[in-house]
Amino acid sequence: MDRTTQPNTGTVQPAVMATPSTSLAEAVAEARRLHRTATASIVRATAQLRSLRLEGRAA
Repeated sequence: MDRTTQPNTGTVQPAVMATPSTSLAEAVAEARRLHRTATASIVRATAQLRSLRLEGRAA
């Protein structure tokens, strides 16, 4: 199972929490939602870094 590091805690949790009652479609939908959230976070962080570099405040 894929794992993900939770922000600010450093703890590792399963990326998708499946239970016996979770259907495959629900698990796939949750994985897609998590992927979108992670992608959005990466895009925001990249934009912030680019902005800092333009201001000369980042390496």
